Amino acid sequence: MPAPSVEETTAILYGGQVRCPAVPSVGNASASSVNRDHNARITYSCLPGFQWSAGTLEEHKSITCQVNNWTATPPACEAVQCTGNPAAVSNATVTQSGHRYLDVATYTCIGNHAFQDGTSTKQAFCLSSGQWDNTSVPSACVLHQCPAVSTSLSHTTVNSNDHGAGAAVRYECFQNATFSDGSSVRTRRCLVSGHWDSTEEACGKGYCELSTHQFGGWAKVCLHIANEIDTSQLEPGGMYQVSSSYM
Repeated sequence: MPAPSVEETTAILYGGQVRCPAVPSVGNASASSVNRDHNARITYSCLPGFQWSAGTLEEHKSITCQVNNWTATPPACEAVQCTGNPAAVSNATVTQSGHRYLDVATYTCIGNHAFQDGTSTKQAFCLSSGQWDNTSVPSACVLHQCPAVSTSLSHTTVNSNDHGAGAAVRYECFQNATFSDGSSVRTRRCLVSGHWDSTEEACGKGYCELSTHQFGGWAKVCLHIANEIDTSQLEPGGMYQVSSSYM
């Protein structure tokens, strides 16, 4: 019968309780066991999206407990590298944080362009498979249009009928008319999403009447009228509703 090895002799002397320290961690890898007994063998596997560096031998992916010490710990696993470049998107620039797993490619629409959903940025990610995920990135940014500008607003001049993204349209009142907030000039802007930044409104003229108050005395009742009507038909104290907004 062969003589016991030094390691076995040491284990016997200590009543078989000789153990290695806790299983060492390896970057981006999982261990097959937490066994720390003498002769225990631990094999490491890279996590999804990571791989062993080039040239790593199979025997270097495992460690063995020898009495109370582990053999050499494997190197950390490296992130998988995505092959090629992210998909091209028309009318957009792209910036990348890198070419490895979890790196991001960010697309930004140029000028007044936007994606079909009205947003101006999208992201693609480097997947664990080593491919870029472009499923949520359209092939192009486009120029949206806002609803058309009204051309027949009472008491109002409009300097442009441009309703493309980025357009700025100036509305100006004439004949002493004003907007409902008392101003006489407004500018609306068409956003890249295809929506105006404010509601279109016609200029109107103010009309006031003195009427008796329900609790006694007199009250001044004023209306802002955006459409041409015969004010002689208005009765003191009457209630009137005149539309002055256009979507």
